[in-house]
Amino acid sequence: MCFAFFGGAMHSGPSSVIEHSDIGVREAFSQWVHAVRTGDVQGVCGLYHVQARLWGTFAADLRNSPSGIHAYFDNFLNPFAPEVTCEEMDVRFFENMALNSGRYSFTFPNRRPILARFSFDYEFQADGTWLIVDHHSSQVPG
Repeated sequence: MCFAFFGGAMHSGPSSVIEHSDIGVREAFSQWVHAVRTGDVQGVCGLYHVQARLWGTFAADLRNSPSGIHAYFDNFLNPFAPEVTCEEMDVRFFENMALNSGRYSFTFPNRRPILARFSFDYEFQADGTWLIVDHHSSQVPG
């Protein structure tokens, strides 16, 4: 089960305050998990900002373009999409950014779960959505 431990106010300037709760970030993360579980490459890629960066769990190279991110997920989700289980997460806010850090596991058919740690950095968009601008994921040693 995943819990977000922080929700609060963000200051966007000296005199204005934008209120954010962790609900929008949790929803964005849930959309990512659902798209990965269902093997929806386009759906996953649609959650990333056009200038996003990805250090994928199962890749040695930084993906720093929409086509690079698409290629990573096309490879990662085929031929079988994994089950994704969130072990823990912590959401924090800074201005129009949200940081979501934690651990999740990936389970492919007939394989043991692979535990990984993650950081998703989101930017709040004018339409009220959160897009991933930076995502780092790495297997937990051991």
